[in-house]
Parts: sequence; C-alpha cells; structure tokens
Amino acid sequence: MSFVEALTREGASGSAWRCHFLHLSAEPQRIACFSPTSGPSCLDQSDEGVRVWRCPGPGGYIVEFGDEGNWAGIGFAKGRLRGPPVESVASWRGSGRVFGDKLQWVMQGGKPGAAIIRIWRIDTNKDGDEQEVQELAVFRLEHARACQYATVNARQLSANNLAEQRASDALKWSCPRQQ
Repeated sequence: MSFVEALTREGASGSAWRCHFLHLSAEPQRIACFSPTSGPSCLDQSDEGVRVWRCPGPGGYIVEFGDEGNWAGIGFAKGRLRGPPVESVASWRGSGRVFGDKLQWVMQGGKPGAAIIRIWRIDTNKDGDEQEVQELAVFRLEHARACQYATVNARQLSANNLAEQRASDALKWSCPRQQ
C-alpha cells in the first residue's frame, strides 16, 4: 500500500481528511491533505460570546479556530481534540465567513509541514477606510510550534497555485524563535 493510499484510508476511517499529490513545477512531488474546518469531526469548545472549535488533521495534528465576532484566530498543534488550549499563531479582524470550508495540509516527510486556509478579514487603509479582504493564509508547521509564513490575495488569478508555492517555500524555512 502506498503512503497516499494509507493516508486516504486512515482519513476515511474516522477523520474527514483526504490526500493527493501536488504537482509544483521545479519541486519534488508533494502530498496535500484536505480537512474540513467545521462539522461532525470537529469538537466545539465555545463559551458565551466566543466560538472556539478544534478539528483533526493528519499526522496527529489539530487545528483550533476562534471567532469572537470582531477578532478571529487560528492555532496548530500536535495533540488530541480534547486537550489543553492551543496557542494562536495568527489573529485578525474577521469579516464575512472568516474561515474557508477546508484546510490544506502540505506534507513533508510523511508529516504536515505547512497549511493553507482561506480567510476573510477587515483591512484598514492609511485613510481609515475599511474593506473586506479574502486571502489564502500560509502557515509553517514545525514539531513543537507553528507560525504564519505568507498571505496571498485570494481574488488574484492562480491564487491557489501561488499559495501552494508559498507553502512549498515555507517547508524550507524555520519559524522565528520567540523572545
């Protein structure tokens, strides 16, 4: 059984994620897995006024989402759905849907090494005018930590391909050490 077949079967037997090969020019072949950002495989940990939920991913990873109405955040960790809080690696003024329906996990050496998610946020220009922005946020995942690597304007031509290229670049980068 190939690695992809094993991942797809494992995902099908409890988690809701699926994997396939990414074909990036001038890059070694990579595997990407997709998981839902909400639904029956996720665990709701919401409190009054703050929505918090966790969803499983491949390789023992979880992703934690938070949305309190004005601010949204995301965090990644190795662990269980029912575990300690996950440190947020990015936060923003949420707008509209806030999070896309799927999270893309880019695999490195059989483990998640990067992640891509569609987000909606409020951007304020230098004149104080606000507008809704739709982006693909790219994160680097390391064994004990995660960090945001890049964002891609989701409305530009070939945005998904560009985000996958940024995720591939992130695999060669280390998250900065926290002070």
